Amino acid sequence: MSETSQAPQAMPSTSTSRRREEAKRRIQAGVDKQREILSKLIYPSHIPMEILPKSTSMAEIILDLDAAGKSQDDSNIFSQDDIQALKRNSKNIKTTPFQEIKRIHQKCDIYLRQSKKYGEEFLKRKESDAEKNSILESKAMKNIYEINYRYCLSHVSCPQRMAILNNCYGSYSEETVNKLAESGQLDYICKNERTAIERCCGQKVEAVMSQLFQDNEKA
Repeated sequence: MSETSQAPQAMPSTSTSRRREEAKRRIQAGVDKQREILSKLIYPSHIPMEILPKSTSMAEIILDLDAAGKSQDDSNIFSQDDIQALKRNSKNIKTTPFQEIKRIHQKCDIYLRQSKKYGEEFLKRKESDAEKNSILESKAMKNIYEINYRYCLSHVSCPQRMAILNNCYGSYSEETVNKLAESGQLDYICKNERTAIERCCGQKVEAVMSQLFQDNEKA
């Protein structure tokens, strides 16, 4: 019985080995960069942004107040006269709704400024045909700081309720969150706690609007 001869295994060439190593380094660099970007989040990274408390109305009213303080544009909700009326009333009341919402914004403005910074960087890199990964990185950082800003608004507005919500988030593992997402049940995670915060933030926005309308009626 003759022995079956086997062809010798070809050893990978040096160039092939180098390409594989380079590919591994690129993949690892991408993973490291993703971790670095996610480390900038100020909320639990395993929680999708879809189930963060919504603070859209507060963010919008702050932008309107900010724009009103700089411009007489009629498209703004708050005119210069509105701002002055709110400020005049603040002399007679210990803490007005306007002062409260301004305090909230000042605590969180650092994230909004970072979002604007990376937004400008994203546009510049895109217009200059920069390397694709650097463009995507700027866009990701812009989005993360924008989410951080809105999360911060909720946290500063309603700290006790946010503590309860964060405890609730912590009771869900990343695996459980992923399973609920796959089954379309993501919205059930901490729903009552999120609603309580959204209601709390909404009350502060309503207080500013109410004060504004009262001042207009008195004028």
